[in-house]
Amino acid sequence: QEVAKWQDQDYTTDFNPRLYLDMYCSTPPEDLAERDTLLHDNGLYIFFLLYNQREVSGQRLLDVGSGPTIYQVLSACERFSEIYLSDFVKGNREELQSWLNRSPG
Repeated sequence: QEVAKWQDQDYTTDFNPRLYLDMYCSTPPEDLAERDTLLHDNGLYIFFLLYNQREVSGQRLLDVGSGPTIYQVLSACERFSEIYLSDFVKGNREELQSWLNRSPG
């Protein structure tokens, strides 16, 4: 069975950040046990351990390839004065900007 592979240009033309967020980051609590989500299976706990048990800290943190999410840097907020999120896909950057602006949705 052949596995579909994304090409570089596919991310700029075909990736839908809103669909991604709805699919992986908006699961109702009652469905968590049955769904494979980014926040399930101790996903957030792994980042907590990274930044707290290993005492990773500094002035600036650059998250490369953030996607449309912030979960991966939540545990770093108390360890870094400045956190920068970056992504290749314009739609992902727009979702991050919407979150920063506290836009509804």
